[in-house]
Amino acid sequence: MERTGAEFSRPFVLGATVILLATASVAVLARQAQIDAGQVVGIRTVAGTATVVSAFGVFVLSRATWRQIGDRAALWAGCGTLVVGVAAASRPELVGAVLGEWSPSPRWLTAVAAAALAVAPLLFGAGLVSRRASLPVSAASLTAGALAAVAALAVLFRAFPEVGSALSVSQLTSGEGVAGVFGGVVVAAVWLVLAVGYTVRGLGRRWLYTWAGLMLFALTLSALAAGAAAPTNAWAVGAVLLESTGVLLAMVGSHFELTRAYEDQAVQLIDSTLEAETAEVRARIRAGAVRAQRHDLVNAIMAIDGAAIILEREFDRLSPDDREILAGVVGSGTARLRRLLAQDASGVNPVSMADTAARVAGDSAWPAQLSVDVTPDLLAVGSPAETAEAVRQLVDYASRRSRSGPVALRGDRDGHWVILRVEDDGPTMPRELRRTLTDPDARREAGREDAMSVRVAAGLMRGQGGDLWIEPRPGGGTSFGICLPAVTSTEGEGAAHD
Repeated sequence: MERTGAEFSRPFVLGATVILLATASVAVLARQAQIDAGQVVGIRTVAGTATVVSAFGVFVLSRATWRQIGDRAALWAGCGTLVVGVAAASRPELVGAVLGEWSPSPRWLTAVAAAALAVAPLLFGAGLVSRRASLPVSAASLTAGALAAVAALAVLFRAFPEVGSALSVSQLTSGEGVAGVFGGVVVAAVWLVLAVGYTVRGLGRRWLYTWAGLMLFALTLSALAAGAAAPTNAWAVGAVLLESTGVLLAMVGSHFELTRAYEDQAVQLIDSTLEAETAEVRARIRAGAVRAQRHDLVNAIMAIDGAAIILEREFDRLSPDDREILAGVVGSGTARLRRLLAQDASGVNPVSMADTAARVAGDSAWPAQLSVDVTPDLLAVGSPAETAEAVRQLVDYASRRSRSGPVALRGDRDGHWVILRVEDDGPTMPRELRRTLTDPDARREAGREDAMSVRVAAGLMRGQGGDLWIEPRPGGGTSFGICLPAVTSTEGEGAAHD
């Protein structure tokens, strides 16, 4: 189920506000605060650990989202976030806290971090074009390929450290010459283009893209802060805090996306069940109508055939009155055949709302006797069997909602429409539920009350040119109304003749 961008404007604004406030706080602290080097290491270790854990969580949740909805962007963006986590896990203070004296040399760790941040934009970019370009790849092969690319580039950057520095956003603020600044502008522009691309697509389509855009903005700001960092200023702390904030927002967003994906699957299952049940009811009704029509045809043919045989064999022995009676049988049987064939060709039959209400009210399955107030002159155009089944579905639902009083059937006419209402004295149905039950395009929430019988009745009525609606009943309770087009004068005369 496709969702509109309006659903994502609020979480986007909240996420952007968090990032902007974090950036402003870091900028203020960087100008006014000096932090002890030991505190810097401790804060960077804690924030880096949060980044690594959140990045792995984003990867797991995005992979589950990809399996659930089949959107390749979730898989590519998840792998990109995993690679960002690899970069965060390669910081010397974090590796030292885990491995101690077994830690690799800082040059290797710097090379791995630079390689991961060089591979990440490629993965995020592939996620943006995955909807337009065919990029068939499995989750395992993509993850293995991304980590292998990081390892290969790490070897290259270990041998040529200047190449890794040239692909870093932080060189824009580190002040290493005009060439470095220009290279930083280019790399930062790539990250910002990806951030804008995901954000724009997210506001127009899915939260999946919105969280990726917010994270890429935060990572770009984090890299700029890292370029201005010194051992004891707040930029060193602010860089890791911005990074962990962005990845944490991404984890919250990916969880939100996966939850919505499961909800959409549940709603689609409800829709499929509704369509199947409606089709089953309609097929059963049509099968019964075919059997009834076949029975009527057989009776008419047998009456014609019997009268014709008697006239043929016993014509001379019959009195004039007998001959007239038998001729009348043949004529009425022929007229009956014509009417049956005409109804079958046109598909339009008269529906007596009074007969329909009486037939449903006479069912012994109801817990209490129904109150019926329908005048005999309410004739509509439609299917008698489908209309009766729709009324039966509504009575069944209303009976379960009713407190103590009987369910009431009331009929009236409104211009060119014939209306039949099924009313209960139960709790008044909330407005939002009334809307979602009767609007076929309304979004339904998984786990909420979803009266399948009402939806089946709506499908039966709309399938024959009618409609169904729900409104509060004066004095308490709920009224379920159905309507069909009223018969014209010519159709009324034909129905009366039948």
